[in-house]
Amino acid sequence: FGQGVTGGLFPLLRVEMSLGRSLSPADDEPEAPPAVVISHRFWSRRYGSDPDILGGTILLNNRPHTIVGQDGPDFVGSISAFRPDNWLPIVQNKRVYWARTDREVNREVGSITPFLRLTGSEDLRTVRESL
Repeated sequence: FGQGVTGGLFPLLRVEMSLGRSLSPADDEPEAPPAVVISHRFWSRRYGSDPDILGGTILLNNRPHTIVGQDGPDFVGSISAFRPDNWLPIVQNKRVYWARTDREVNREVGSITPFLRLTGSEDLRTVRESL
């Protein structure tokens, strides 16, 4: 399973990578090279915990993506019941998983879940109203 996220998700959730780097806002750009972060569980199971996998290529729906990082062993994703094996920039996720569907424009699908952190100065009601 894969999950499309923005380059800010890992810093927002304070997830540290065991290997490599997390996705960044630069990875969100449409012209950015396809990048992916793999889970610790997938890294162990599929790659035998090989640290040399960084910079390697993984095919997602026959589209090559460069492995830029591997998350820490304690991170199970933003929705723990889902437990993704990989995270890729949402712009890439649309190309890989939403091909030939109306998910991007169909508001009833519920494909995007926003996460935000309040700094203390924001009022939750104000944040909700701005969404």
